[in-house]
Amino acid sequence: QCLSEDLWFRSILGIDPGAPPLPDKETRIAFILRYATDSAQRLQKLSAQDQGWWQEEVPFFDTRRSRAWIMVRRIAHTAHHRGQQTALLRMLNREIHSTYGPTADTGGLPRN
Repeated sequence: QCLSEDLWFRSILGIDPGAPPLPDKETRIAFILRYATDSAQRLQKLSAQDQGWWQEEVPFFDTRRSRAWIMVRRIAHTAHHRGQQTALLRMLNREIHSTYGPTADTGGLPRN
Protein backbone atom coordinates (compact mmCIF):
# COMPACT_ATOMS: atom_id res chain seq x y z
CA GLN A 1 0.00 0.00 0.00
CA CYS A 2 2.82 2.41 0.84
CA LEU A 3 4.47 1.90 -2.56
CA SER A 4 1.20 2.00 -4.49
CA GLU A 5 -0.03 5.24 -2.96
CA ASP A 6 3.37 6.90 -3.25
CA LEU A 7 3.57 6.09 -6.97
CA TRP A 8 -0.06 7.04 -7.58
CA PHE A 9 0.03 10.38 -5.77
CA ARG A 10 3.39 11.40 -7.27
CA SER A 11 2.77 10.32 -10.87
CA ILE A 12 -0.91 11.22 -11.28
CA LEU A 13 -1.52 14.12 -8.87
CA GLY A 14 2.04 15.42 -8.50
CA ILE A 15 1.86 15.17 -4.69
CA ASP A 16 5.13 14.06 -3.09
CA PRO A 17 5.26 13.63 0.71
CA GLY A 18 9.02 14.17 0.58
CA ALA A 19 10.00 10.86 2.17
CA PRO A 20 10.82 7.37 0.92
CA PRO A 21 7.65 5.25 0.60
CA LEU A 22 9.01 2.39 2.70
CA PRO A 23 10.25 2.57 6.29
CA ASP A 24 13.92 1.85 7.01
CA LYS A 25 12.95 -1.14 9.14
CA GLU A 26 10.03 -3.11 7.69
CA THR A 27 7.93 -3.90 10.76
CA ARG A 28 4.18 -3.60 11.13
CA ILE A 29 4.40 -0.50 13.32
CA ALA A 30 7.00 1.08 11.02
CA PHE A 31 4.67 0.63 8.03
CA ILE A 32 1.74 2.09 9.99
CA LEU A 33 3.80 5.10 11.05
CA ARG A 34 5.18 5.68 7.52
CA TYR A 35 1.69 5.45 6.05
CA ALA A 36 0.27 7.86 8.65
CA THR A 37 3.10 10.37 8.21
CA ASP A 38 2.91 10.31 4.41
CA SER A 39 -0.90 10.53 4.49
CA ALA A 40 -0.72 13.63 6.69
CA GLN A 41 1.75 15.25 4.27
CA ARG A 42 -0.48 14.44 1.29
CA LEU A 43 -3.55 15.81 3.06
CA GLN A 44 -1.74 19.04 3.87
CA LYS A 45 -0.62 19.46 0.24
CA LEU A 46 -4.03 18.56 -1.17
CA SER A 47 -5.77 20.98 1.23
CA ALA A 48 -3.58 23.84 -0.01
CA GLN A 49 -4.78 23.49 -3.62
CA ASP A 50 -7.33 25.91 -5.05
CA GLN A 51 -10.39 25.06 -7.14
CA GLY A 52 -8.53 25.67 -10.40
CA TRP A 53 -5.94 23.04 -9.52
CA TRP A 54 -8.66 20.46 -8.88
CA GLN A 55 -10.44 21.31 -12.16
CA GLU A 56 -7.28 21.16 -14.29
CA GLU A 57 -7.18 18.18 -16.63
CA VAL A 58 -4.08 16.03 -16.35
CA PRO A 59 -2.98 12.75 -17.97
CA PHE A 60 -4.81 9.72 -16.60
CA PHE A 61 -3.54 6.57 -18.28
CA ASP A 62 -4.51 6.98 -21.97
CA THR A 63 -6.82 10.00 -21.53
CA ARG A 64 -7.12 13.26 -19.60
CA ARG A 65 -9.35 13.91 -16.58
CA SER A 66 -9.70 16.60 -13.94
CA ARG A 67 -7.83 16.00 -10.70
CA ALA A 68 -11.20 16.06 -8.90
CA TRP A 69 -12.49 13.24 -11.13
CA ILE A 70 -9.29 11.27 -10.56
CA MET A 71 -9.55 11.63 -6.78
CA VAL A 72 -13.20 10.50 -6.71
CA ARG A 73 -12.30 7.51 -8.86
CA ARG A 74 -9.42 6.62 -6.52
CA ILE A 75 -11.69 6.73 -3.48
CA ALA A 76 -14.35 4.60 -5.21
CA HIS A 77 -11.70 2.12 -6.39
CA THR A 78 -10.26 1.77 -2.89
CA ALA A 79 -13.73 1.31 -1.36
CA HIS A 80 -14.47 -1.40 -3.94
CA HIS A 81 -11.36 -3.36 -2.94
CA ARG A 82 -12.14 -3.00 0.77
CA GLY A 83 -15.55 -4.46 0.06
CA GLN A 84 -13.98 -7.38 -1.80
CA GLN A 85 -11.61 -8.10 1.08
CA THR A 86 -14.44 -7.92 3.61
CA ALA A 87 -16.51 -10.41 1.57
CA LEU A 88 -13.56 -12.81 1.27
CA LEU A 89 -12.82 -12.64 4.99
CA ARG A 90 -16.48 -13.35 5.79
CA MET A 91 -16.37 -16.45 3.58
CA LEU A 92 -13.37 -17.66 5.58
CA ASN A 93 -15.24 -17.03 8.86
CA ARG A 94 -12.55 -14.57 9.93
CA GLU A 95 -13.13 -11.82 12.47
CA ILE A 96 -13.78 -8.56 10.61
CA HIS A 97 -13.03 -5.12 11.98
CA SER A 98 -15.33 -2.21 11.29
CA THR A 99 -14.20 -0.50 8.08
CA TYR A 100 -16.74 2.29 7.69
CA GLY A 101 -18.51 2.25 11.03
CA PRO A 102 -20.47 -0.29 13.06
CA THR A 103 -21.56 -3.38 11.13
CA ALA A 104 -23.33 -6.63 11.94
CA ASP A 105 -19.86 -8.18 12.28
CA THR A 106 -18.86 -5.78 15.06
CA GLY A 107 -22.14 -5.62 16.98
CA GLY A 108 -23.38 -2.54 15.19
CA LEU A 109 -26.94 -3.67 14.62
CA PRO A 110 -29.68 -1.35 15.92
CA ARG A 111 -30.57 -3.84 18.66
CA ASN A 112 -27.01 -3.60 20.04
